[in-house]
Amino acid sequence: MGKGLLNKLKLGFVVIPLAFLDLNSVKAQANENFDFLNYRFKYAPKYNTIAHKMLQIEDSTLLNYISSSEKRFYYPELGAFPSLKTLDSLVDNSKNYIRKKENYTKEEINEISKDIYSEIIKIFPDIKKERGEIDLCYRTSLIYLAIGEENKIPFYASLLPGTPDHIFIRYDPDGQHDPLNQNNSVNERDINIESTTGEIGNSDDYFINKKCLSKESLEKNPWLKNLNEKELIGLAYLARAPRDRKYDPPQTFEDCKKAAELFPNYYLIHWINAKTLEDVKSWTPNPNDPRRNEKAALYYQKALELNPKPNIFADRAHYYSWNLKNYKRAIQDYTSALNLIAKEQKECEEARYLSQIEVDCIFKRKSAYEEIGDYENAQKDFETWIKFHLGPMVKVPNIYKKENASKK
Repeated sequence: MGKGLLNKLKLGFVVIPLAFLDLNSVKAQANENFDFLNYRFKYAPKYNTIAHKMLQIEDSTLLNYISSSEKRFYYPELGAFPSLKTLDSLVDNSKNYIRKKENYTKEEINEISKDIYSEIIKIFPDIKKERGEIDLCYRTSLIYLAIGEENKIPFYASLLPGTPDHIFIRYDPDGQHDPLNQNNSVNERDINIESTTGEIGNSDDYFINKKCLSKESLEKNPWLKNLNEKELIGLAYLARAPRDRKYDPPQTFEDCKKAAELFPNYYLIHWINAKTLEDVKSWTPNPNDPRRNEKAALYYQKALELNPKPNIFADRAHYYSWNLKNYKRAIQDYTSALNLIAKEQKECEEARYLSQIEVDCIFKRKSAYEEIGDYENAQKDFETWIKFHLGPMVKVPNIYKKENASKK
């Protein structure tokens, strides 16, 4: 299960970079799904897989945007990726190299996966460069899902937490994968596949250890589970939620609402809602409405209940500090983030990425301490922050010497 919004949200796999274009400039662009001259969809998909349904949900926002009174709209490469026509072509081609059978060996799945990936690269030679780490796993996984469904291969999508979250494919003959009990016999023939490379992926045990996934985290979140159709459709609504929340926050909330109805235990939906309330004020008649702040806090709390991670604590701390001027609450959340970072860096192989979050939290907590006049702790954070950049042996001056003297 990045740049732009997902860099801010530490999210992944579902972001579509969006630009804001004039309608006239768009008419000259090509899109296989859409007829811009008549403002209608011109291509009727040949197949009706779950992946096709997901892409149609993403495509459907085009009509809303081009019919707006401002005659301007978001530009997700003129529709979902891949286009429905291209996806149909990939499915058609797969029937030339996939031999249908009831069960496949690991070697056969490996060969099929490599063939699928080879076809993807043949049609999209620059896909890694164009889609980037944020979106690549999501888009390639959709292709795997469509090909699997039409060829009666039991492929499922599964999520992993990350920055951004990661989505991969699993071959699961009985569809009963149990991530909570790796020794369960239902897992014996299951094979994880990395759709961004076409290679057979690592085991669940590897991911559990690498990402420090506790039993509680696996119970609360969708990590390593086979996503069902409702959850995948929820991801599609999340994927089409306007990424630039400044222009259409009501649409963002509408799409997140639909996503939450279908996929209620995915923390990212609640996090996006919180960030939208925090960042976008122009669309509400009263941006200082306390109920607005209460809602944002509730969204953050829901996200943290599902996925108590340092970056979410850090985001909520920023919200308390900059939006509510509640510096004591901000300090509590920055401290929670830093404590979690220390724990994860000790236990998790992949926790190195947290160092930048750690540095940011220390500096911002320093600022919050300044606001409440706690210069002693502000100095401690300042010293830690300086030593991150200049080394542990550097001598750090007391920048609050006058303030501390005046307090005495």
